[in-house]
Amino acid sequence: MDVDLAGRIGGLGLEGSFEERVPLAGLTSYQIGGPAELLVEPASIADAEKVVGEVHRAGVPLTVIGAGSNVLVSDEGLEGVVMRVGARMGGIAIDAGVITAGAGVSDRDLAHAAARAGITCFEFLEDIPGSLGGGLVQNAEAWGDAISDHLVDVTVVDATGRVVTYPARELEFGYRDSTFKRAGDLVIVEARFAPGGRAEPSDIMSRMDELRARRHARYPLDHPSCGSVFKRPEGDYAGRLIEVAGLGGTRVGDACVSRLHHNFIVNLGGATARDVRTLVEQVQQVVHDRFGVHLERELVYLGPA
Repeated sequence: MDVDLAGRIGGLGLEGSFEERVPLAGLTSYQIGGPAELLVEPASIADAEKVVGEVHRAGVPLTVIGAGSNVLVSDEGLEGVVMRVGARMGGIAIDAGVITAGAGVSDRDLAHAAARAGITCFEFLEDIPGSLGGGLVQNAEAWGDAISDHLVDVTVVDATGRVVTYPARELEFGYRDSTFKRAGDLVIVEARFAPGGRAEPSDIMSRMDELRARRHARYPLDHPSCGSVFKRPEGDYAGRLIEVAGLGGTRVGDACVSRLHHNFIVNLGGATARDVRTLVEQVQQVVHDRFGVHLERELVYLGPA
């Protein structure tokens, strides 16, 4: 790319940091992926405004990641600017039960902050390896609760670098879905949540301990993965269909369908993005041929095949 990205971003006076040719594998839960042409880690909403505005003016690609827990980065890496909304934008404030959190806060930290305040609404996020921004894009849910359940509003930076706040009712949340999935040019920077129920912090922590134990018994956590690869098809479960189709243990390179939870494709150590994509396509084809069901990906592909 002919644009001097580092020079342009360096001239913005960011509080955060930027670096060229950063390997992205270590920044994703899959531990897969090539380098970012330029990785930027904003430290404030003002930083995000500046970066998005500059990217817009330069006409270069912008990819936003958080904890990298449900993405598969191309082996070739990503062109343009990769903005990682991480711990530097992970502040949490609680006032009269209303929780204001930065998009980079981890799911676990958000759950524990609410628990310490005696607020019951985020127990389901305990031990989920994601961050608030990604959770809002995907409308993360588990154990019957969703991240949008108590949401008041979300503050974003739009494609031109303008800060806008949207009420939750305008964001079309559904199962593993939101406005943000269809409007990829909105960068989530902050969200507010209404008070949930109240309980003793020790009782909330006990509930989180229970959910953590259930998750560890149910999911293959000994190898890198993205969590569930496929959305739940109507009236059924992706894992059940994959298991009945006899696909448990199927491998392409070091990408493997887990035998413990069949909706997980794990990285046995040396899997490439191409391995995972090929295995995803094989699973989709076999399940469709056997049951007439198309498994829709929850896993997000970033970059070229």
